[in-house]
Amino acid sequence: MHPNLRRHERITQKIKFDLYSDELLHQAESLNLSLNGVYCKVDKPIAFMTRVKLTLLLPDKTSSESVETFECHGVVVRTDQIENSSNKNDDNFIAIFFDKIEDEEQQKLANYLDCYHSRACLKRPFGAGSNCD
Repeated sequence: MHPNLRRHERITQKIKFDLYSDELLHQAESLNLSLNGVYCKVDKPIAFMTRVKLTLLLPDKTSSESVETFECHGVVVRTDQIENSSNKNDDNFIAIFFDKIEDEEQQKLANYLDCYHSRACLKRPFGAGSNCD
């Protein structure tokens, strides 16, 4: 068994977001998120080592209805394609390593992750009264 070599703990959180690769817009949904990257389901395949820009709307810790915009650039470091028998199409999953992130944006994400770890409030679906002071 391999030890966990990840530098930052991941959270399991579904957040829908926009992802741009080569000026193409993709729809994505996170499956897990950390300070270093995100593993997500995407609407169409994106090649390994593709540079991407993403914009996540993080649930705001002060209000159940507001969000905080998080933007950064990254690179696709893993691709998975899983056959989906229910719709005859493959589901596409990618892992993105955040390689270009401004300090202010990194702090937004760190605050969100800290809040998520410290309180159960953000573990509820977005819009269901997530108030984490």
